[in-house]
Amino acid sequence: MQIPLTTIVILQNVYFIGTAIGFIIKEIFWLRLVLIVAGLCMIARGIILQDYVIVFWMSLFGVINLVQVIRILLEKKEVHIDAGILDLYKKIFIEHRFSRHAITWDIMNFATVHLTKKCNNNR
Repeated sequence: MQIPLTTIVILQNVYFIGTAIGFIIKEIFWLRLVLIVAGLCMIARGIILQDYVIVFWMSLFGVINLVQVIRILLEKKEVHIDAGILDLYKKIFIEHRFSRHAITWDIMNFATVHLTKKCNNNR
């Protein structure tokens, strides 16, 4: 079966347009999605022309982009924290942060670091 030349040209131009659009996209998530779609067009073109070097490289780039998209989605996923742990976190880190003892601790820590630097400079 002979594939019309226009299909090959359209697939190639969609790839080039997708790549050009990728140059102006600032958000990495959408950039990778556009490049995956563009790469799929080039893979289809490579299969039609039986150019398996293009198919290999575009598939490799597509897999890399897909893995990165999955990583981005997993990083943005909300993390559920149990109420007991959240209460403990707030009690220790947020309430304690502004208490009198925490401020005293910060002053002592600052003084220790400052004195250590001063002693080391005098040697």
